[in-house]
Amino acid sequence: MIKLKKFFLVFLGILLAIILVIIGVGAKMYLDIKSTTNNLYESANRNNDSDEALLVSLPRDTYAEIVGHNTQDKINHAYAFGGAAMSMDTVAKLLDIPIDHYITINMQGIETLVDAVDGIEVNNPFEFTYEDKTFPKGKQELNGEDALKYSRMRYDDPEGDYGRQGRQRQIITGVAKKVLSTKGLTNYSSILKTLGKNVKTDLTFTDMRTLMGDYRAAFGHIKSDQMKGTGFMQDSVSYQRIDPSELKRVQDELKVQLK
Repeated sequence: MIKLKKFFLVFLGILLAIILVIIGVGAKMYLDIKSTTNNLYESANRNNDSDEALLVSLPRDTYAEIVGHNTQDKINHAYAFGGAAMSMDTVAKLLDIPIDHYITINMQGIETLVDAVDGIEVNNPFEFTYEDKTFPKGKQELNGEDALKYSRMRYDDPEGDYGRQGRQRQIITGVAKKVLSTKGLTNYSSILKTLGKNVKTDLTFTDMRTLMGDYRAAFGHIKSDQMKGTGFMQDSVSYQRIDPSELKRVQDELKVQLK
């Protein structure tokens, strides 16, 4: 039986928090969840052997070794080259940590998932307008459509893509908090429908149940971080180079979580 450890993947908190809330509601819900999570399963074709969750964003243009492809390229190209398995191997090599499982969610899934939990609260650091929608500074409630817009704006952000990734982490945290509330219990069918259409993972239902039991408290305390690099051009392509000290900082932070 696979020995499950704490592990780091973008959007992991959303899915596990959702399933965590739903698990204890009753026999009918149990059967619904099992059916849905079995449909989510898509093997990565790999032989895998606290009270706080850590959510770290990696720049998509990070210049890194693409493990299994024998190239140095943008880290987000690993998925195009070799799917989930190559992405996991590439991120694991870069961060020097084990990555046992994966979860992916498409952008449409973010919109429908936020609607499924009846909206989320975010704290916007500055006012901006994107696609005819003005987001004032400060705390505000967002529906799915607005959350998607909030997560996409980049060019008017003084931090560029880093600012956008920060807003994406706010959305992930907001959804996780919402599904851990009583709202999550009443919307379980909508949440399951959203997951089935927009999420893929190699976690089985049994894996999820084990993680829920071991890390329930952690999903209520999500720490957020951002790995940052310096932009450079190579062969007319833009990349992000991660300074060794910044890479070590993130590696060390993740390794503390894995202890």
